[in-house]
Amino acid sequence: VRPVEGSAPKRENRSCFLRIITLIPTIAITRVFTMDFTNSINISQNYGTYVLRAITRDVLEDYNGAIDDYTKALKLKSTDSEVYYERASLYTKTKQYEYALKDYDKAIKINPNYADAYYYRGLTKGILKKSKDGLADLNKAKDLFFEEINKEINFEDFLKDIKDKYFIHLKNKLIE
Repeated sequence: VRPVEGSAPKRENRSCFLRIITLIPTIAITRVFTMDFTNSINISQNYGTYVLRAITRDVLEDYNGAIDDYTKALKLKSTDSEVYYERASLYTKTKQYEYALKDYDKAIKINPNYADAYYYRGLTKGILKKSKDGLADLNKAKDLFFEEINKEINFEDFLKDIKDKYFIHLKNKLIE
């Protein structure tokens, strides 16, 4: 039996539908986790549980709830640069740029080599028309990113390896 012409959904629509279908279980599971974290918090106010619930609330786009949870977590442990960074990103999503800057500042104070915090603080300063300061942060982020890459990859060895392979390739071509 041949399907009636035009009865099958267009490829783009099927693709969109499949993406939506795969998101439904994720959203449902995330809501269950949020309820579980809330139950855990009702039993014992725990730093880690607040952070996990903040993450799930962020996924569910409950940004103000996530900000509240990160704030509660920071009252229990105020030395976590990652939590300040995550709360700053939520302040940015909710267009509370001055609060975001304060949290990026705190994240950088705790971890002066936090490239991502410099990067997003620079972008936030740009939004607030503080271009000169923003560019300084973006340059600092760039320098920190390159330092990290240099630690992970020894470029001298990498370039020597490429050079050796290139010459071997040329030699083989000449022999052929």
